[in-house]
Amino acid sequence: DTQLCYYLASKTSTTMKIATITLFFLGSTAKVAGHGYMSTPRTRNVYASMFGGSGAGVPPPENCEHCLNRNDGVCAKGHENYDDWLDSQGNPMPWMSQDTFQAGEIIEVVSYMSTHHNGHIELEVCCNGKDEGRNCVQSDFDAHPATFVADISDNLWDGTGMPKDLNYPARGYLAWGQGGSVKDFKMLFQLPEDVYGEECLLQWWYVTANSCSPYGYADYFGGTSNEFGTTLPTPFWTPGLSECLQYPQDGSVGGGAPEQFWNCAEVTIEPAIPTASPAPTTTYEPTNSPTKSSAPSIPNGCCTFSWGDCVDWNAGMIEDRDLCLAYNEGRSAAEQVYWLPSGPYDSSECTLRWMGQNGGCPYCCPGLTCVQQSPDNDYMQCLLVEAEPTTPAPIDPPTTPAPVTPAPVAPPPFCDDASFGYGNDPNFVFSPWTGSSVSCDWVNTNWRKNNKCTEDVPTNCARNCLECCSDDPTFTFINTEGSIMDCAWLAADPSRINTFCQVSNRFEVVAGCSATCDVCPTTNAPITLTPAPVTPAPVVVPVTPAPVTPAPVTAVAPVGVYYCCVPKNDFQQDCRDPGASHPDGQWCSDNQGNCEGNCNGAWVNVLDPPQCLSWYAMDCDGNALPCCDGSTCTNNQCLQA
Repeated sequence: DTQLCYYLASKTSTTMKIATITLFFLGSTAKVAGHGYMSTPRTRNVYASMFGGSGAGVPPPENCEHCLNRNDGVCAKGHENYDDWLDSQGNPMPWMSQDTFQAGEIIEVVSYMSTHHNGHIELEVCCNGKDEGRNCVQSDFDAHPATFVADISDNLWDGTGMPKDLNYPARGYLAWGQGGSVKDFKMLFQLPEDVYGEECLLQWWYVTANSCSPYGYADYFGGTSNEFGTTLPTPFWTPGLSECLQYPQDGSVGGGAPEQFWNCAEVTIEPAIPTASPAPTTTYEPTNSPTKSSAPSIPNGCCTFSWGDCVDWNAGMIEDRDLCLAYNEGRSAAEQVYWLPSGPYDSSECTLRWMGQNGGCPYCCPGLTCVQQSPDNDYMQCLLVEAEPTTPAPIDPPTTPAPVTPAPVAPPPFCDDASFGYGNDPNFVFSPWTGSSVSCDWVNTNWRKNNKCTEDVPTNCARNCLECCSDDPTFTFINTEGSIMDCAWLAADPSRINTFCQVSNRFEVVAGCSATCDVCPTTNAPITLTPAPVTPAPVVVPVTPAPVTPAPVTAVAPVGVYYCCVPKNDFQQDCRDPGASHPDGQWCSDNQGNCEGNCNGAWVNVLDPPQCLSWYAMDCDGNALPCCDGSTCTNNQCLQA
């Protein structure tokens, strides 16, 4: 079955935003063939399928990323063994974190299944220091399982979703049964609180249930052990099958063993934000615990290959600039190292070497260049394309212009109140998911702003919810040259505004410099920019303020805050991934061209009312809104036509 897959598989490139996990299952007609993979955080096998090729730091191409049902260790094997994780030249691949989480964080898991084979998924974590995860064994993962929190699928079974298993809390069960029309699933899992590190592996384990029933299924689906205490539909688990007798780690089937699949994703897990209640005792302390701040500055600089850490294969090169640069003689740019005067960068500051995305590279780290990999696609990576000179030309530090002092308008009073945190109440906490507790700092992406700034969150987190209309005088950020800058530096040059005021790439800049980036609420005029000439629809203005003339600064159009890309079959008021059309939801919402082009989505104003009822919506009979394209109202539900 697996070998046939290698010949017949068609590659599916998939990527997606910020703190969301996506699982894609590709099925065949074989009885046991629940092929699948985890695409976000991007797993090693998916990375190889998308970017595999030849060269240092480039893995061999993987042509069957969904076929990893055989295992020599913990990460399974397809075309290559993903425990070894070697590049095309036979050397260990550099570490590339695909996302950053916090210990104990509740993360969203989005699943797409083209052929349903029942079963459940589990997530486990291993953080065994800076070794590219090569020291992780299965017992390390088993000691740190994630916990299933809730089923939040758009197409919720019975309006509530699949319940928790009280006997097996790590399991997230798949609803609707085999052969159904529902293919999209979303679940929430909570990461364990007692493990974190800069280099962690997230292991995805999928257990099918169409050849035997895993232990505990009869109790769960029979109502004995699920949290609802009710009997679940029989098609969801195929009763009558014999119970699975074993779960071989090598993935072998037969003898009462189900088909299993494993993937590994490289992630960074930071310590949890301290709360008033003491956190559970940490049982593992990584060698290099990460922090929210940037990587520590090394006084004498260091030699790097990835930009995210210092070289470790030659101790003499690490802090000796001359030895570092001498290493490059006779080597191609792809093989060369680089001297970083202030030490390595954190992936939150700039895009590291070999990282990138479709359509461009957001703020490559200093010394790297954004390069299109092939004329056949628009994927671009941050690469070293030219050797560093032995004696680099001195670079004058940028000057900070005098701040623009506009006439005051009338933003919300707390926006400029230092005691209130300049728009974010430092004492406010809220619960975006059941059982979670986060501060305003958690609202640090466009998706979180659009989906979690509800109820009292905008009032208490006005700046990060983009309800504030002023620049934070204490805010600083790192520009593409590695220098620390503020909003005044940003406002002095329209080209800087166009570069940094991109809500999908530099949300922290947009929130910190909301007036300069011109993303203030429509009820408040920006206080540092002259708005571009427009003819707005008539509105009722309760108070006519005295005319003010801000200092002239070239205005820029809003940068994606009010518009987003949604599936054509789901015209709702949120920025969501347009399903199978293009899994890279955030890239789709960057601009209208991306959305209506490759994403095949609809570009809508997030303030507009819904235009139709999404697929599987209930209560469509007599509703003023029609069902979205491709579905009709059947038995009071919008079902696929």
